[in-house]
Amino acid sequence: MADHSKGDAFRSQRGDVVHDEVEKFIMFFHSHLKDRNVHQLQVVYEVSFTKLTERYYKSSPWPTVGSIAPLVGNDEVFLMLYRELYFRHIYSKLHPTLQQRFDAWENYCNLFNYFLRSDVPPLDLPTVWLWDMLDEFVFQFQSFCQFRGKAKNRAAEERQVLKANQGVWDIAVVIRYLNMLTEKADIVRFLHLHKNDNENDLKFDVIRSLGYFSLIAMSRVHVLIGDYHTALTVLDPIDINRKGYHQRLSSCTVTLHYYLGFTYMMQCRFKDATRTFSNILNFVSRSKQFSNRPHHVDQMLKLCDKMHILVALSVTLSPQRLDDNIEGVIREKFGDKLARLQQG
Repeated sequence: MADHSKGDAFRSQRGDVVHDEVEKFIMFFHSHLKDRNVHQLQVVYEVSFTKLTERYYKSSPWPTVGSIAPLVGNDEVFLMLYRELYFRHIYSKLHPTLQQRFDAWENYCNLFNYFLRSDVPPLDLPTVWLWDMLDEFVFQFQSFCQFRGKAKNRAAEERQVLKANQGVWDIAVVIRYLNMLTEKADIVRFLHLHKNDNENDLKFDVIRSLGYFSLIAMSRVHVLIGDYHTALTVLDPIDINRKGYHQRLSSCTVTLHYYLGFTYMMQCRFKDATRTFSNILNFVSRSKQFSNRPHHVDQMLKLCDKMHILVALSVTLSPQRLDDNIEGVIREKFGDKLARLQQG
């Protein structure tokens, strides 16, 4: 450990101040990654990172990769994972610059290329991180599309940079990576072979988990571009009427049901949409805790609010009996909207 003149921080070679507690966290994090200690990695990921963010980085970025690289012996695999958290924090708490959007894209490409390689040992990472990684990948793709869609309001230099980098966050490349991850995992065949088994009893390693979550991420991408037929087809291997792997993570199962229900609505399958939304809303109402992280809870509650509104719209377009609890929430929180819908 370096000798810190201030006792609580040191200045890296790049001039960034890294708090002593953060330095210890980085080395602790790196040590557990090397030791393949998934349990401790999950604590680091879900608890320690969140606490340190609240303490030191609520309104600023985490230390740059160049600042912490010497602490981990320039371990490039660790640094790719650190970058994933670094950019995700910027998207969550700050406003990413154009260059940061480019750099985040490059890091995801490098990270997925690593997962797709056959000449390196697979990483052992917590399941929740694998889901969050793919969920964030699609979110950043969506964010970039919205950013690029407002290019005419930006400075000429920025428009020129966007024009010169049209391959960044390209829809075809995004879908290709998700397809390659599902193929690497052979997840469609695996789920078909075990269609009569309880998915929670099956073994899901890192690659298989990435393949499974990529199906959900790919469906979401197709919803975003308005291809609802493909969005539904992609989810064929996942039977939501049975206990499934997605139920291990509340954020995953809520996201899956939201986009599946939305797809049914866009195909005018209103009864299927209402049933899908109702099932997950009842599941959520029975759940005591979504996640250890407040940001996750906020995201899920927002999705649930959207689903209540979509249920109201669905039963207006195709009248059907609603669960009493769901109807009560809709009337309490969205009574005015419901009345306007019913009045036409």
